[in-house]
Amino acid sequence: MGERRGRRRPLVWQVLTNPHRFGVFFLGSGLSNIGTWCQNIAAVLLMYELTASTFLVGMVTVSQFFAPFVLAPVAGAVVDRFDRRAVLTVAQIAATLASGFLAVITFTGSATVPLVLLAIGLLGVCQAFHSPAQLTIVPLITEPKEREIALSLNSTQFNLARAIGPVVASGLILLGGVPLAFAFNAVSYLFYATALQFVRPGPQPRPPGRPRVRDAFTAMRKAPVVVLLILSGTVISGSTDVIMTLSPAISMRLVGTTEAVGWFATAFGIGAVGTAFFLIPLLQRYRRRLVWLMAAQAAGTILFATAPSLWLSLLGALVCGGAFLAGSNRALSIVQTSVAPEVLGRVTSFWLMGFLGGRVLFAALEAGVASAWSASAAGAVIGAILLAAALAVRLLAPRLAARAVE
Repeated sequence: MGERRGRRRPLVWQVLTNPHRFGVFFLGSGLSNIGTWCQNIAAVLLMYELTASTFLVGMVTVSQFFAPFVLAPVAGAVVDRFDRRAVLTVAQIAATLASGFLAVITFTGSATVPLVLLAIGLLGVCQAFHSPAQLTIVPLITEPKEREIALSLNSTQFNLARAIGPVVASGLILLGGVPLAFAFNAVSYLFYATALQFVRPGPQPRPPGRPRVRDAFTAMRKAPVVVLLILSGTVISGSTDVIMTLSPAISMRLVGTTEAVGWFATAFGIGAVGTAFFLIPLLQRYRRRLVWLMAAQAAGTILFATAPSLWLSLLGALVCGGAFLAGSNRALSIVQTSVAPEVLGRVTSFWLMGFLGGRVLFAALEAGVASAWSASAAGAVIGAILLAAALAVRLLAPRLAARAVE
């Protein structure tokens, strides 16, 4: 009996309480993500108050995500060369200063459009280095058998923050206005930087010389299945945008108002969080789960967009959330075990580029199809793309894995 217990898959609680103190990392990062959502909402409100311009409100998002997309390969090389916990810590301290600057200029009434966009852009630079370090430190603070659960918990932080952050932001803005929301974000970054000092990472493999971005291409050429998985991650991530882009039109079709938009987002979040805490350990026994998870996300997407009733549409959003979280983390877990540890940061940076870029590409596709036909047609098209991607993984992954070059 004791031997059988020793072979059991790790449970969520075992991962959170492992000797590397993954739970401390999870708590610090989770609070920081809540602070980031407070900042996102406060920045949008501030820009609208300053300009009443929808275009400039959109520029806040552009400023935030431009640097993470453009700097991803460079940030990946930095993460491979330097201590990942140190990179995360420096990024959090720099973000504390940038968010604190936003709090000061809004509190003193000296906020201007250029200053706000500059501060948001600096936060984007911090995120550019934070994101690959956040993903690649996970193998250093978990055992191999814990990794998929840990990556899922890592992603769950974002979904929990997306649910909690707007509520916290609303309360802070009611209490002390936009400056208090920015100040809370600054404190959350500092809390995360402090929490990182109590985490115990294992040894980090380093490249023999100065890390080069082209080494990532060499690694992916030796393990071509990684390219397929990065493309799959792009499709999985991009397909989730249907919940945001199409939900107003779906809500109008089903209930005659847009009041169900928030319900769809909540259902998606519940699906993701529930899967991370309860289903990931059970799914680990299935070898081909990535294909089935992509197919489940496709089915959920089509159900969400075409269902004749609100409850069925909410069920589709719930399935989308769960399949997205489990599928994306399964793909990332395979990527992280398919390349040499010393190039992991640079390869992960390409994963992040696809993950971010997919949202933009699919949002444009959904908007175009919805404008030409309908929101339901757009959801069906995205579901069909997901099914095609799942079929490609099923057919090509075994062949590409067999072609891996030692």
